[in-house]
Amino acid sequence: MKQAFDKYFEKLNKVYLETFGTKPLVPYSEDLNKDLIVSEPDEEGYVEWQPRLQKEEVDWNRIENEIGFKINAELKNYYSIYSFSMIDGIWNNISLYFDAINLKKSVEETIKYNFDVGQTMYPNSEIFAIGIAEIDGDDGYTLYYDNKTGIVFCYENDTKNKMNVSDSISELIENMEADI
Repeated sequence: MKQAFDKYFEKLNKVYLETFGTKPLVPYSEDLNKDLIVSEPDEEGYVEWQPRLQKEEVDWNRIENEIGFKINAELKNYYSIYSFSMIDGIWNNISLYFDAINLKKSVEETIKYNFDVGQTMYPNSEIFAIGIAEIDGDDGYTLYYDNKTGIVFCYENDTKNKMNVSDSISELIENMEADI
């Protein structure tokens, strides 16, 4: 998983450098994780950020006891390796926007929140909501991860359209193109 993140962040840095001459940008707010910020706010209120290796210790046993099942190794690695502001990219003509990890909430709060959101659409499942997606101009898709199968998929609640995106979150992150 670390290799997948590293490859993606290299592509993201390149896109921002070529487009803006900066590191990746995020709107500044007081509640941002200061460890990620590497610049002062610019005239438009944006700061440069860089991913950082995760510092927070996650109590996986407690989380698993709360949600009632074991979280697979790939998803644990996804939440445990880096803190980051964004992972935005394109994969097979699908625009993907992964939720930040440890940007404004702790890692454990993010995991619980993503699980709770997943349960609103897929109750009594092992589904986590991990972001949003846009397909053919429709930005109403939620990006999900199935802990049982490792499949990343998106679902649009209004149209009931479901589409498998990848068999692996690490493969997806490593191979998608970075986007602004």
